Amino acid sequence: MGETTIKHSCGHEVIHRHAGDERTQRERVAWLQAQPCQKCFQERQVEASKKLGAEMQLPELQGDEGDCQWAEQIRAKVIGRNKEFCDKLQRVAKKAGDEDKAALAAAIASKDAFESLRHQADAQWWIDNRFDAVNFVRDETASAIQPILDQSRDSTA
Repeated sequence: MGETTIKHSCGHEVIHRHAGDERTQRERVAWLQAQPCQKCFQERQVEASKKLGAEMQLPELQGDEGDCQWAEQIRAKVIGRNKEFCDKLQRVAKKAGDEDKAALAAAIASKDAFESLRHQADAQWWIDNRFDAVNFVRDETASAIQPILDQSRDSTA
């Protein structure tokens, strides 16, 4: 295993270890040179997460600084994924109209779940739930509309 000093796109030089054949090493060096160093990459991630938080008027996270930085990044990804799901249900409900009670209930439940998620300010909660929170709106919506689906199924049986 060898070492190579790489000048990243941000201008920082970092020593990287490498293994593999010459071609693989050349490709890795070229790729690394086109990327910012890890420190700059993380700083950009934190900045982008904070920008999203400000744009969406998310509450400031509560916790120690390290947890808040990590949670900020988690929250940005989770909020984005859940917003897409919520928006999709809103579009489906709009197309379905007032007759489809399940679609309307899903749209309302998803919006409520998203607002609940949006207002979560505990950094530790985001860290502890970083995997499950990706599907938070979906799971909360499913739980909320299950009685409507059960009732609909029972009435058609």
